[in-house]
Amino acid sequence: MIKKEAAAIIIVAITALVAFLPDAGSQLGIAAVETSCRDTGEFVIRNLDEKEGVYARIGTNWAEVEGEWRDENNRKTFRSEEAVFISPKASRQSVRVGKSSYSLNCPAFVFSCKLINISINACYKRNDTFYGRFTAYSLRYDKQNEFRFEKPFLLDYEIKTSDGKELTHGPQILSPEFRQIAMSRAKRVGSNRFTLMWNTTKDIERFTVQYQQCDNQKYNFYDSVECTDLPTCASNSECAPNEACEDNLCIPLSCGACQYTANHACADYECCGNNDCAESEECADNKCASLNCAYNEAAAEHECRQLACGNDEYIFNGTCAELECEQHQAAVNHVCAECGQDETSENNQCTKLSCGFLKKAKGHECASIFRILFGK
Repeated sequence: MIKKEAAAIIIVAITALVAFLPDAGSQLGIAAVETSCRDTGEFVIRNLDEKEGVYARIGTNWAEVEGEWRDENNRKTFRSEEAVFISPKASRQSVRVGKSSYSLNCPAFVFSCKLINISINACYKRNDTFYGRFTAYSLRYDKQNEFRFEKPFLLDYEIKTSDGKELTHGPQILSPEFRQIAMSRAKRVGSNRFTLMWNTTKDIERFTVQYQQCDNQKYNFYDSVECTDLPTCASNSECAPNEACEDNLCIPLSCGACQYTANHACADYECCGNNDCAESEECADNKCASLNCAYNEAAAEHECRQLACGNDEYIFNGTCAELECEQHQAAVNHVCAECGQDETSENNQCTKLSCGFLKKAKGHECASIFRILFGK
């Protein structure tokens, strides 16, 4: 009896111990793959087995993604470049690593150094006022949407005076003499034109615009020019073709990536990529042109794709149309063909007639031998 009670106690103790012990599988198992997405448009995938090609679904296509691989806890981590996903709203995105696919919940895109490109148009003085004009180019999502840089006071502005003094106006560094500035913005197609104005008696030799949070060697968020007097003008005709007369000065035009200069203004190209055209067109020399597909091809997603019509279909106006065969005809190699005298047609196919005793196939039906011989 004592032995039975002792055995029961041991069983209960082992059961309790097993119940409270951590799962061995969880201790030895491999961590699950983790994904995350940021408002810079970049994403991170952790706990991967090995380095493989990484692709992101952009629209209807898969595009290879550049990025950086790291070893973390004997596993692989991939961090993509910025601005892979640039949706203006929170969205669900898809990526693929090798043959495995993953979903990511991405926040709305906010900012990326990769997407913003600036250039200084001019810097000069007029009546004890310094003017620094620069353009921040926009990123176009599609024909209707674009990302515009709207926060010029995030930038650092530096000037060098004729006496060698350097002054800075920025979020973190602010020279007292360069504190009081004004900023105006002119919204252009594909860009925002900003003008910094500063009342000063100093002569300015150089003007610099940059964003300290960006790697200036990697991203083009930096420009610096020597300040010179610009030609005066009364109208555009007195300026060069790539300039416009503004405030009686010839100012160089800063057109967007998909624009050109014409009549002292920026004009839009019809297209700069296939996505700017209809699906049945392609962008060639900045114009949308209809695809010239072969008779057995159809235009889809800006390219000609060969049609794969079924045996009972034929090509008509770039599509596969179903054959409508007559009685005793069947579809053969995309055309209607007559069945043999000893055959009948079923579901667009010729089928041999199976006639019974004293019957013979003739005229696509089984007829009595007597009828065939005597015509009765």
